[in-house]
Amino acid sequence: MPSKPKVQLKDIGLDIGLAFAKHVYKTDYLHYGIWPEGLKVEPANVLEAQTNYADLLLKNIPSGVESILDVGCGSGKFTEQLLDAGFKVEAVSPSPHLSEIVLSRLGDRARLHQCRYEDLTTDSRFDLILFSESFQYLNLEEMFLQSRKYLKPGGYLLICDFFNREQAPEGSRPFGEDEKSPISGGHGIRHFLETMKTQPFLQLKDQDLTKETAPSLDIMRDLIQEVIRPSWNAVAYYMGSNYPKFTACFSYLFRKKIKQAHRKYLSGNTSGEQFFRFKTYRLFLYQLFGVDEKSPISGGHGIKRFLETMEKQPFLQLKDQDLTKETAPSLDIMRDLIQEVIRPSWNAVAYYMGSNYPKFTACFSYLFRKKIKQAHRKYLSGNTSGEQFFRFKTYRLFLYQLKEKDSWIDV
Repeated sequence: MPSKPKVQLKDIGLDIGLAFAKHVYKTDYLHYGIWPEGLKVEPANVLEAQTNYADLLLKNIPSGVESILDVGCGSGKFTEQLLDAGFKVEAVSPSPHLSEIVLSRLGDRARLHQCRYEDLTTDSRFDLILFSESFQYLNLEEMFLQSRKYLKPGGYLLICDFFNREQAPEGSRPFGEDEKSPISGGHGIRHFLETMKTQPFLQLKDQDLTKETAPSLDIMRDLIQEVIRPSWNAVAYYMGSNYPKFTACFSYLFRKKIKQAHRKYLSGNTSGEQFFRFKTYRLFLYQLFGVDEKSPISGGHGIKRFLETMEKQPFLQLKDQDLTKETAPSLDIMRDLIQEVIRPSWNAVAYYMGSNYPKFTACFSYLFRKKIKQAHRKYLSGNTSGEQFFRFKTYRLFLYQLKEKDSWIDV
């Protein structure tokens, strides 16, 4: 008979966290909050801050997305919002207790997969896969395999979670030699970004939310110091006074866990300031490239090859300004001209020629079939847009200066 799988401590933490959130903060959300300037950091505003977070996620779902997979859906509160917004949603929940809550909330409105994302098996394919504070728990390699399997061509990854910093940010106290973060969890940001470069995903957005989310840890610290720590101490005093041998045995057996709990939670170090020092909270939006997908906008040298070639030449780079975002709208102007003027004119001429000179038109269409197909793909399809330009191209302003001849390197 197979052994019953162990219950993960993080699952228990989420269950307890939801109980506290519902009773103390009157919220069903299980994620951090966005605390803009002017919003006082106090328990009464937790729900508003978390609502800000949910609204931010909704605003960052690209147009055209219809189907979403919500990985690590928590209590199902945000999944419900996605459904109410008109999206077709499936959700993943590895926690048995939270899954019960999700099912009671959503009923048959959404399919719930009660498993780890790494173990997910489904015939569905999605326009977007959402990781809202669930990304930190995933194995990166398995996450990429699953995401590439279940995303539709051109689909999106929306990741909103915290990562570990390599070094303290400017203005903060540097890390000590053996200093550890009092806040656990998170992939290393540098490792994540380097790994993403090896995957067929284009980064569309990287928004730093560390400053806006850090106050959530001050709320958590105050709850621990004002409620949980006094309760812990009262129970410890009672048990130590009435059951000294049992308490001594318990303290010895679980000494590492107790020490860890003191360092991470009861010490008071779990604060917004420490979060800002050790973590970086980011919102990433990536788009999957098709294996054989081609740019609808022709022309241009490969940027990597150009830069590598310039490094071998006797030129010093003085400037590299990325103008992609600012120039991309020019393609929207071009697209509108094509769709509103050129395409109707093309169709009118094609209709006239086909009606009056059918043999000539058939011959012309056959002889120039490749060029006509290319014109449809590049121009008449409507794909020549600012969004596609941003996906496939990078518009740069470079300034180089010829080096002195003595500094030239023969190649």
